[in-house]
Amino acid sequence: MNRHKGGHKEQGVAFRSGHRSGHKGRPTAAGTRQAGVPQTGVRQIGARQAGARQIGARQTGARQTGARQIGAQAVRQRTRPGVRTALSGGMVAVLPTLLLATFRTILRMFLWGVLWAILWAILWAGTGPVRAQTAPFDESRPQRPDDTVQGPERLSLSGSHRTRFQMLDGQFRPGFGDGDHSMAFVTLLRADVRLGKRFSLTAEIEDARQALADGSTPLETTNVNALALLQANLRYTADDLFGLGGRTRLTLGRQTLGIGRRRFVGRQVFRNTIQNFTGLDILWRGRGGRRVHGFYTLPVIIRPDAPERLLDNDIVFDRESLDLQFWGLALTDPTVSRHAHYELAVFGLHERDGAPDKAHRQTENRQLYTASLRLWRPHAGRHVDYELHGAVQFGEQRASDDPQDRRDLDHSAHYVHGEIGYSFGDGWQTRLMLQYDHASGDRDPEDGNSNRFDSLFGPRRPEFGPTGTYGAFNRSNITGPGIRLSIAPSRRLDGFVGYRAFWLDERRDEWGPADLQDRQGRSGTFLGHQIQGRLRWRPFPGNLMVETGFAHLVDGGFARRAPGATGFGDTTYLYTDVTFSF
Repeated sequence: MNRHKGGHKEQGVAFRSGHRSGHKGRPTAAGTRQAGVPQTGVRQIGARQAGARQIGARQTGARQTGARQIGAQAVRQRTRPGVRTALSGGMVAVLPTLLLATFRTILRMFLWGVLWAILWAILWAGTGPVRAQTAPFDESRPQRPDDTVQGPERLSLSGSHRTRFQMLDGQFRPGFGDGDHSMAFVTLLRADVRLGKRFSLTAEIEDARQALADGSTPLETTNVNALALLQANLRYTADDLFGLGGRTRLTLGRQTLGIGRRRFVGRQVFRNTIQNFTGLDILWRGRGGRRVHGFYTLPVIIRPDAPERLLDNDIVFDRESLDLQFWGLALTDPTVSRHAHYELAVFGLHERDGAPDKAHRQTENRQLYTASLRLWRPHAGRHVDYELHGAVQFGEQRASDDPQDRRDLDHSAHYVHGEIGYSFGDGWQTRLMLQYDHASGDRDPEDGNSNRFDSLFGPRRPEFGPTGTYGAFNRSNITGPGIRLSIAPSRRLDGFVGYRAFWLDERRDEWGPADLQDRQGRSGTFLGHQIQGRLRWRPFPGNLMVETGFAHLVDGGFARRAPGATGFGDTTYLYTDVTFSF
């Protein structure tokens, strides 16, 4: 536009100049002679006319210059508000991106700073007092590097490695083969450095991989996370902080979390990968076992998540983002009565789609709040024990992670767990337990509401059976009772067998782990009968453990008739673990 306007100006100036140069009223010398006027007078008249023309030209030029200046001022006055608006609009659009980039940079610098601080602290710890020589090897107690190496007292090293072989026959998930077998490996290395009486640094590396898997293996980020930074944090511990009594522990950085029975957040044990979080965790312990536990974190997003990259055990650094936030507060008091301990907890999860320039992570945009109450009596000796755990969940979320789905649904869900057990008080520590779980499902997929319970970051192995490549059930749209018998003849040997029957809570909602749904509700609700068992042997307690187990699912009517059902029949899962800890 500027070049176009400038062109018109130049054409207008040329046109006006040409018009003046061809003015018909301008007298010439030849014309004057023909009129009989003396030449001297002519020269004088011509000189006067020339002067007049020069004065007129100066005045005309001055008027043009003034016009240009006035026009330029008008242009500037018209342009400034638009420029200011554009600049302010651009700043508003760019500001969130700049803040997120700054936050990520600061977070990465902090985590790497903790790692470098730990490396420096390890070197510094080597200059401190040396740990005294310990007693010779004793198989009755766990052996650690600190026991066999005369290292510095400030430094503590530990770790573990687990190898698992697992096989599955009768796949219940559509899109995979009838059977599958694979191996899973996970290695953990941890270093703790004490910085005086109150401060300490912790770093932990996780390397979770698979072998023998192929396209018929249902791989997820729960199976593979090669060479990941699991923990990198600074910890502060103080007694009687702010006059509250008891002991307070503050942890800042990347860490793992666990509250209560770990149904909503906890560090996974059976799963091959471990969910971690970056943020602040505060734990206060008072007399009699009273606890107040609060945290605000960004859950770490495990990467990569593409199946082909998981097959290759690709190494990609995990990350956290303000697009996913998780916080919680729990109060535990076992001093009310010896027959009833209680725990109150509330959790918040805030999620939104990731930025396109990052992982482009599409989500259900969950904005969920969960409040829970747990009452229990510990099992010990020869008496009856029990546990009641209820939770309500509300908020908003979308029906899917489709980027075109922008409809926020009102969310209202609930969960109930109950168990009652009896310990026989014999030498085998025999315990018989009855249990029941109910997690709500979505009543009507078309009503604009969401009722399917979300178990957040809770492990499911304790109540619902082994995960790995099995993992048939979770705390979502499910209901069913169970019975379990457990024994522990010695500190080296323990095991259990259990039976459970499962139904869908809502027939039109999905069976989540199998990704099967009958939106018409014509396939029934019965999922099947599950029988499972586990045996653990510790030839060297705390250092070496061998675990083997199984799960057998007799498929129910829904598993056979639901649209997309595999038709492979009953499912059998077998596994064997060997874990070496040091």
